[in-house]
Amino acid sequence: MIVLAELDNAADTAIVGRKILAELSRPFFLSSHELNISGSIGISVYPQDGNDLAALLANADTAMYHAKKEGRNGLRMFVADVRNAPSAKLC
Repeated sequence: MIVLAELDNAADTAIVGRKILAELSRPFFLSSHELNISGSIGISVYPQDGNDLAALLANADTAMYHAKKEGRNGLRMFVADVRNAPSAKLC
């Protein structure tokens, strides 16, 4: 979990998320082995996606699983649709 405080707007979270994914995708070496990893990021924003930590974490988790479902190494923001079924959108 990463908490980003005092951002100008919610879209800035996607910019930070993309930078994190770019750094994670850089190969690194352990002993003589080159290793590659990737990540999947789900984002929820206070207060629109939840008023407490439990709701924000649950909604970020939902968005992260949507990112994984779409092929991993991606980023999704939580969006509650009109029928209250959680979903996520591409950033």
